[in-house]
Amino acid sequence: MKSHTNKVKKTLIIPIEVTSRELDSRLSIIIDLLKLNPNWNIFLGIAKPVKQYAREVFQKNYVLFENALNPGKLLEQYSDLNVKVIVIDEEGGIATKYQEKNLPRMGYNNEGFDFIEKFFLWGEHNYNTIIKNHANVNKNKLVITGNPRFDLSRKEYNKFFQHFNSNKNYVLLICAFGTANNIIPVEIENSYYMNSKLQGASRSRQSLSLGAAYQKKLLKKYLIGLENLIIKYPNENFVIRCHPLENKEIYINKFANYSNVLVDTSGPIQEWLQGCKLLIHNGCTTSIEGFFHGLEPICFTPYYDEDHIQYLTYEISDKANNEKELLDIFEKKIQHGYEWSQDDIKAKKKLLRKIIYNVDKENNFSSRYIAQEIENLDVEYSDIIDFKTRLFKSTVQKLRDMKVYLNLQKYLIMKKMNARFKIGIKGLEYCNLKNRIKYLSEEMKIKEKIKIKEIKAGIYKIFI
Repeated sequence: MKSHTNKVKKTLIIPIEVTSRELDSRLSIIIDLLKLNPNWNIFLGIAKPVKQYAREVFQKNYVLFENALNPGKLLEQYSDLNVKVIVIDEEGGIATKYQEKNLPRMGYNNEGFDFIEKFFLWGEHNYNTIIKNHANVNKNKLVITGNPRFDLSRKEYNKFFQHFNSNKNYVLLICAFGTANNIIPVEIENSYYMNSKLQGASRSRQSLSLGAAYQKKLLKKYLIGLENLIIKYPNENFVIRCHPLENKEIYINKFANYSNVLVDTSGPIQEWLQGCKLLIHNGCTTSIEGFFHGLEPICFTPYYDEDHIQYLTYEISDKANNEKELLDIFEKKIQHGYEWSQDDIKAKKKLLRKIIYNVDKENNFSSRYIAQEIENLDVEYSDIIDFKTRLFKSTVQKLRDMKVYLNLQKYLIMKKMNARFKIGIKGLEYCNLKNRIKYLSEEMKIKEKIKIKEIKAGIYKIFI
């Protein structure tokens, strides 16, 4: 029988869901992997299209790098094709107390662990939680690596990020209201979860509703406090950063009359840390990234709910629980040069250490650890499917997709969710990607030139 495949290099597929959160992290892993072994072809792109491309083009024998644990049935299909699935938990250990108690990461006894090769964890806390909640998980699959985006938050990478943002001397105002102020109403997101096959969908729905209620109460008071701060300090420049999937019009409209305020959601947060002199947030992972950069964040919570704030981000910050406290702390820092003592910094690092492995300099470069784990996988050379077979597989997939379109309710939900996903991948254009690879390669000192080729819209081949 005639073969329908051709052998190529080992292949790694990297889907991107939120560019500002994931892209530079993934590029650092790619560079470290190609340092170890140039005999890899890496395909990076928009999450759903790049995964679909891999299923259509490759017969089997490739590595898929996911950022969340998918349902077990889907992972079992990959396993049958000898596709090695590896996962990095992008949300990591940053959660509310309500979520940890009622909606732990990956749920309970998740069968998805049976079908993956490696699960890269932020730290010891994640590891212990998974062992506790998943009785039969293979411990050898769990690897504590930290997350490269924290390494990239360090000042050592200022030169890289200055290629993309040269602004200086401003106060960062972080608005993290992704549930209450999402571009997709919480009711639509709830419907999406209820129609999905994700474990714990009903608990996710309840968590979303409670989180939205908390954030709505906080948002109103938070913006009033920020506005009064801006009024009091007209000579300071303020940059408002909200989550890329938030409706930023609320901030643009609120601060339209202030010439010293810029609302900007472009690029990753690391581009904005290098020119920042002070960071204020309402309970957000950005505070931890700022801490890695050497900033001393202020957590402003004029409405406080112990169960629904991301408690770690609160604990590693100066706390302002009302407007007066915010103004007092701001004045101490801006006008009087108040800084934390070394004992304060050590105490906050101690809190972080169990959650994030690479909080210490000696544990830096988690991208190296992850790249080495990928290189150690027992991966055969990938197979490319011939054109006729690819056309058949593509047609079959389109027919499967039609089932969604035939269900009007599901179609409308997915149409709105897809609009959100498109916003998440802003910045995944060829020119931006080429420049980021060029400058990050220089910082990471790889000798060989890394090439990039656009395969189709939103999908890129990266190779040596």
